[in-house]
Amino acid sequence: MVAFLLSGPGERQASGAPGLEFAVLGPVRAWRDGEELNLGSPQQRLTLAVLVLARSRVVQASEIISALWADEEPPSARGTVRTYVHRLRRVLGDDDGPLRSVGNGYQLRVEEG
Repeated sequence: MVAFLLSGPGERQASGAPGLEFAVLGPVRAWRDGEELNLGSPQQRLTLAVLVLARSRVVQASEIISALWADEEPPSARGTVRTYVHRLRRVLGDDDGPLRSVGNGYQLRVEEG
């Protein structure tokens, strides 16, 4: 599990989770053990924000696609989402990390902190 923080810019809070913290108000940011993580492109950060705000609920790929492209979904949308999730897994922790595939969607296991 990871800490789920809704904080404004510069208002990072400590947590008792195993080292991951998120901020989704203002720029989407994440830290592991106090060190800020490189979350990639704005679209990849938006993908993470959708997952964080779902509060451990499984988010269908179609929901992420809607958040990223609204009504102008490109033919490559599903593959692009898979790529963003793959990259986020590497950043957040691959080995039994908090981000996993569930059916046709994804789940970021978080605990509110």
